[in-house]
Amino acid sequence: KQTMKTCGGRLAWWATLAGCLGVAGAYQRNDVVPTLVRMQHAGWRTSWQEALRGEMPRFRVKSSVELPIEVPEDRITPGQPLKISMAFADNKFMIPWVEVSGGSVESGGLSALSLTFLYSGSDIVQVKWAGQYRVSTPSRRLSDPEEDAQLDLQPLRVDYDWSEVVEHDVESGLVVLFSLSLAAFALLACMICGRMEEEEVPVPTAYSRGKAEGGAAGTGVDGEEPA
Repeated sequence: KQTMKTCGGRLAWWATLAGCLGVAGAYQRNDVVPTLVRMQHAGWRTSWQEALRGEMPRFRVKSSVELPIEVPEDRITPGQPLKISMAFADNKFMIPWVEVSGGSVESGGLSALSLTFLYSGSDIVQVKWAGQYRVSTPSRRLSDPEEDAQLDLQPLRVDYDWSEVVEHDVESGLVVLFSLSLAAFALLACMICGRMEEEEVPVPTAYSRGKAEGGAAGTGVDGEEPA
């Protein structure tokens, strides 16, 4: 019984470990990818703030959302750019500061931010970004610089796209191999424990006890046969 209890405990531990390896960091289609957003303008900067659920990307789902651009009115400084940064999957992937508006008069401001998520299986492996900027007209470049420097606080369109990466991932392969090894070990342990439960310890028969008792009888201390 003690052996069976030990086997059962070990099997439960290995099964728990294998289960954790199988689900750690995995996404399924349409799962929300955690997203953080922060902004900065002149000497003003926000801390990381969690985006609304409807503003976050969903795993393997192409979509477009609008992020609100909000700057306190008393913090607006003409001629200083407004920038945005984003982080995904628990800060595993971070988009650097991207200028939205209020910077160079050569640019009409950021009209959309395109993000492409590269994934392999159920994991995100990389995030690429590209900005789509409005084209500044010659009349705009010759206009009042202060007017050009005004911040565009309209919501920013963010496009989420997904692209599968087919590659030989050594690390993932090792995890799969290790998981299969654990499964094989668990199966073998089950078979061994089952055999141990079925086997019984042989009970000595009356004949064998008789032989043992007869064998114990021998000559006396003086070499004489006992009475």
